[in-house]
Amino acid sequence: MAYEIPASTVERFRRRAAKELRPTLDEFEPTAVRLQRLRLMGLRAGFLVQLDWGNDVPHPALSLALLEESTNASEAFAWLMPKITIDEAQGCWALPIPYEHDDKGRARYAKLSSKEFDAKGELAHRFVVRRLLGSLATEEHLDHICRAHACCNPMHLEVVTLATNTRRGNAARNMSRGQSLLIAWQH
Repeated sequence: MAYEIPASTVERFRRRAAKELRPTLDEFEPTAVRLQRLRLMGLRAGFLVQLDWGNDVPHPALSLALLEESTNASEAFAWLMPKITIDEAQGCWALPIPYEHDDKGRARYAKLSSKEFDAKGELAHRFVVRRLLGSLATEEHLDHICRAHACCNPMHLEVVTLATNTRRGNAARNMSRGQSLLIAWQH
């Protein structure tokens, strides 16, 4: 971690996150709205980590506070917690995956299975959003702002269309070959 942030900032964020994760709060509000609000809470705390491709993610201390609150808010998340590895530089909540891409260059994502929590081969990042904030519609796709396929931190996810998700993924691959990422991130 590059720098420390005040404990009061982390505690203030923790209290706001606990309110957001309460299951009865905004029960009729769409999951995409709640996910965006959670991400903005982290960004508005003011301590950001700037990623190589220009995006910002909340400070890892805020990600850790959210992880602790999530574990308190959900039995399913308490089950998932021991499987998660925390990246202290960016705040990613990574689940182990054998490799980032398959033999055809397509992205690979961590999957979970649990009869108890109604997850059979469910993508880990969708499982986390479903258990903490509510279900997503099938046409709603989650884009990893951090570009880490193993990450399931909701503050690193954004609900987008399939076209936007595909465009951003292609741009990220092209950037690794030296091309510009600027065009793909524009909506």
